[in-house]
Amino acid sequence: MSQAAPMIDRVPGLRFFRTLPRAAQIGAAAAVVALLVVVSMWSRSPDYTVLFSNLDDRDGGTIVSALGQMNVPYKFSDNGSAILVPKENVHEARMQLASQGLPRGGNVGFELLDQSRFGASQFTEQVTYQRALEGELANSSCTA
Repeated sequence: MSQAAPMIDRVPGLRFFRTLPRAAQIGAAAAVVALLVVVSMWSRSPDYTVLFSNLDDRDGGTIVSALGQMNVPYKFSDNGSAILVPKENVHEARMQLASQGLPRGGNVGFELLDQSRFGASQFTEQVTYQRALEGELANSSCTA
């Protein structure tokens, strides 16, 4: 500590450090080191963002196992309603999961129009179109 004393004397705000008892000096130095370690670890942790939300349990389990195979770290939101991944991985993970057909569940979208029936009334076609549009909007809003 005798070598550090001249350096401490040169820093105007730290002159009080020499007036502290030896145990307090060690404690203060340990606190500063611990604070630096905490700040450095906090700054290195990735920023997580929502990959998918409002999933049913079957899709959630399939997506979690696929993320494990892709070595993408994930965690759940506080109430478990969303899967979070690091911000830099979100778009690539969505594309890879979409290539596997995930998420499968949720609302049916424009697939309803593929099943049009011969002789259906205009009202039935309008209702089918409305349901398909609502399903597509619901699916797009849960992955945004």
